[in-house]
Amino acid sequence: MRASPEPGIAQREKRKHSWRDHAWLAAALVLIFCFTRGFYLGDTAVYMTDAARYFGRAPAGAGNPLWEFGHLLWRPLGWAWLEISSPAVAHLTTWGPSISVGFFFIGINLICAAATVLLWHSLAREIVISRAVAFLVVLGFACGGAFLSYAHSGSSYVPGLFCVTLAIWALRRSGRGGTVGRPALAASAALTALAALLWFPWVLAAPGVLFIGIWPSPSVRIRQAARFSIVLLVCLALGFGVGAAAQRIRSVSQAKAWVSASSHGLSQSNRVLRLATGLPRSFFYLGKDGVLYKRFLLKDPFAPVTVAGLVQASLWKIALFHVFLLCLGWELVRTATARWALLALVAGALPTVLFAVLLFEPGAPERYIPAYPFLVLAVAWVLRNFPRSWNVSQLVIGAFLLSMCVTSLYSMNRFRVDQQDQPAIGRSMALKAQLRDHSLVAILSNQDDLSAMCNRNPLGAVNRPAPLRLYDIVEPATLRVLTWREEFAQETLAAWTAGGDVWVSRRVWRQTPRPEWNWVEGDDPRVNWEEIPRFFAPLETDQATGGADDFARLKHNHDNVTRLAALPAYHPLP
Repeated sequence: MRASPEPGIAQREKRKHSWRDHAWLAAALVLIFCFTRGFYLGDTAVYMTDAARYFGRAPAGAGNPLWEFGHLLWRPLGWAWLEISSPAVAHLTTWGPSISVGFFFIGINLICAAATVLLWHSLAREIVISRAVAFLVVLGFACGGAFLSYAHSGSSYVPGLFCVTLAIWALRRSGRGGTVGRPALAASAALTALAALLWFPWVLAAPGVLFIGIWPSPSVRIRQAARFSIVLLVCLALGFGVGAAAQRIRSVSQAKAWVSASSHGLSQSNRVLRLATGLPRSFFYLGKDGVLYKRFLLKDPFAPVTVAGLVQASLWKIALFHVFLLCLGWELVRTATARWALLALVAGALPTVLFAVLLFEPGAPERYIPAYPFLVLAVAWVLRNFPRSWNVSQLVIGAFLLSMCVTSLYSMNRFRVDQQDQPAIGRSMALKAQLRDHSLVAILSNQDDLSAMCNRNPLGAVNRPAPLRLYDIVEPATLRVLTWREEFAQETLAAWTAGGDVWVSRRVWRQTPRPEWNWVEGDDPRVNWEEIPRFFAPLETDQATGGADDFARLKHNHDNVTRLAALPAYHPLP
């Protein structure tokens, strides 16, 4: 009978395998990042523009957009990068400030995404027996729709995810001996606060992080919770205090206006319906299939959808996601040993879901990114003995992980996305050649493929030397739909006053919308299609870009100015 290896040798072998696994995972991530593109990059162009606008200027003052409450530190971080790096960047490249800060933001996201996945792998390897299963767990979530898409972005969601994942990793490491150390607890609270200063909803992950910190220490849980909470609150107070000072906030009413402005006027209906597709979209790429579901349920008269059409789309992904949740829940509740993973998942994910449904925007996939690290732990625990012992629920969970990998790598394949963007690139280049400074480009809504293409290409030719200034006329599910006419009139008059032109998509003059425009009649009951061409019909144009889906330039004449100026003054949201 062969003798067991000595403990020291076994530990060295385990570390060697761990580093080898990390290396393979890092290589896989490099390939994934190189051959995929994000399908939606959030407000990357907005952050680039705001940081570049204040380059060389003081980063403070009342109403300064650098210190937005919801993403407090993100724009100032980009501004600081410009101030520090501009001499070297100007010497080595021809980038303008906007492109330079865009590269910085996207670089930070890619680094944080890779580091986050490696931390997930370290957490999973402590739980899962099989190295291959641990690899599958983390690779599956690395290919999750929202995570992979935002890894390519210049938004602050993934850096916040890295901070919270690092906090959990530090607590798990410190708690191996049965009690979490004070330094690890304080560091995890500070990291959670930093995540919330990058994107405020990360504060909703605090209960989950706190639970992981106090679970190994039953005798001192109250004291541990108090220490964590004090450090978290002090860090948040310091961070938002700096932001308030930079904004020159001097009263409670000013503070309320600062906080409420971060909601960007969101005002959604059908919240449960949006949740049903928003949650799966955080893990699966659904493309524009959410539009099909809304058309089917709302019985859109302009683009009717049948049950067969839904089945051919991504209905199976939504079904698989909900079956995955049922199987994961069943595996977590059926054994007492899984109680810690269940409670951690509930504490870390439930506040995020409730906040999205009750107060925020349940249809956006990034809203549920804070649940990712807790799901990684829960799934790793459920599959810890797989494939030595397995059941149907575990097979479903494994199928879900594989499906995330396959569908995301196919749907977000760089070459496929580039091909899809070609028509929109053609539209934009025909338009860009005729734009003057301060010109306004008005599109029907943010569902226009031109908007999606520009969003996916913040560093591309269409956004150089600065992002193309697009203005969506109607934005469903926001308070803007109540004043879309007045807002368009004011934006148009402002562009003319500044010496620019106003180019408008000819779609707004059509009597019926085409299905490929992604308009859903009834999606927001406060606006319907017939109002749009009725408003634009009297406005005169004098030039067009040409093509089947072109833009027309509004004539800057007395009649147009009179019609638009006659509308009530539009007052932007605070």
